[in-house]
Amino acid sequence: MTLLQVANGSGAPIAHVFINAARQLGIRNDYAPATTQSTSAMTPGAWHALEFHVKINGMTSITDVYLDGSTIPALSSTSANLGTSNVAAVWIGENQTNRTYDVLYDDVIVQDGSVGP
Repeated sequence: MTLLQVANGSGAPIAHVFINAARQLGIRNDYAPATTQSTSAMTPGAWHALEFHVKINGMTSITDVYLDGSTIPALSSTSANLGTSNVAAVWIGENQTNRTYDVLYDDVIVQDGSVGP
């Protein structure tokens, strides 16, 4: 299940954060197709703070994923190939049909720069 996805100005997906069937977080590089999964799991019925940081810089693009204030090392990279097109759109939620689940979003922040201190 896709939680959030970033895309370029042409609408082409760059990368997205998802939850697998075991409720573990993963990241999908949509530009240079690759999937990385973590052992960090989301607790059903609980509120979580999820952050997805992306810095586009070709072969040395950076991704960072934080869950409840802690970085998830398996989903953080300084050598991802995310292309050279800047992020122009953020999509929230699943992009496939025939899925049954509920995800509630609260306090969604999208910005060019750090959200935290």
